[in-house]
Amino acid sequence: MSFKSDKHFNNYSKFPRGLRRSGYFTIKESTVLEECGQAMSELYEGKRKPRSAEEKTFVTQIALIKKQIEDHVDQIDVSVVEDFKTRCWAKYLRVMAPTRVHHLGLQSGTQEEGSSESSED
Repeated sequence: MSFKSDKHFNNYSKFPRGLRRSGYFTIKESTVLEECGQAMSELYEGKRKPRSAEEKTFVTQIALIKKQIEDHVDQIDVSVVEDFKTRCWAKYLRVMAPTRVHHLGLQSGTQEEGSSESSED
């Protein structure tokens, strides 16, 4: 069986109530992540070698997703992903990716307002 692992996968630092209750994943996706996520994590990080053709395909497809994340692509293209398990892991990576915050605003002048008030006294 592919993606076999003795441990259940949970990321309590990001999802304190678990993957099922996070609101990011469907029940089916969270079940796949909990059952296969440990093996997927090891394959993604390179700690484990692929043991089947499905795992080799996973590593190949996730490498493309990983490159998009490293290049800070705003919308991750999951069209390269064919397998449901791989789609679940890609969605997990998208949720875990740091969000980019754009600050729009005007800068005020360099003159300090407090200094002009104190000089009038």
